Amino acid sequence: MKAKTKLDGWPARRRASVLRLFGAAGVVALALSCTGAAQAPVQEVNAPPDSMVTATPFDPLHAPRTGAQPPDVVVEIDLENRYDFDLIPTRVNGAPVEFNRDHRDNADEPLRIPPGIVRFVLTNTGNISHNFRLKGVTPDGRPFSATTPAVDKFMGGDVMWEMEGPLWEGEYLMLCNVTNHDFRGMQRPLIVTADVRYPPPPLKNGAG
Repeated sequence: MKAKTKLDGWPARRRASVLRLFGAAGVVALALSCTGAAQAPVQEVNAPPDSMVTATPFDPLHAPRTGAQPPDVVVEIDLENRYDFDLIPTRVNGAPVEFNRDHRDNADEPLRIPPGIVRFVLTNTGNISHNFRLKGVTPDGRPFSATTPAVDKFMGGDVMWEMEGPLWEGEYLMLCNVTNHDFRGMQRPLIVTADVRYPPPPLKNGAG
């Protein structure tokens, strides 16, 4: 008998998409779409030049990429180290969200969003290299981890990048995966729950 998961209540096309993404056995690497127009690498304090990426600035609320489903949630996050190492959500679906910008109680200040297709838009507002990792558990109990730009690729100061894919209800951890940046403050819980509502994201018209 097939075990029932929280995906069973999702629309068929959304459920099929998630099952395709998470069909492999073992630890699952979340098959999110990560974009940013790669250009020449730049020198950074704690990463070699060939591991750095840059990208042309873009509108977080841009239209879906050609052939992609529109996101249900757009989360904008600052990766900060100038005054304090921190991972700070700034907007959800274009609306400002408030956090106290003190990493010492990030565990008590989770970001809450509804389930669905989620677009994370990351901006490195610091002056050293960072990246973004999302950790969680699949509906059938297997751990997964997704890192953008990549495990061995990093964003320099003022660089924007994005990662997009389906998330279901559950508890996750967002963090910077560079050396000890997470333990210095760049981590924050993410709670995905249908109990949270935001207005739909005001996406731009046309395909990206």
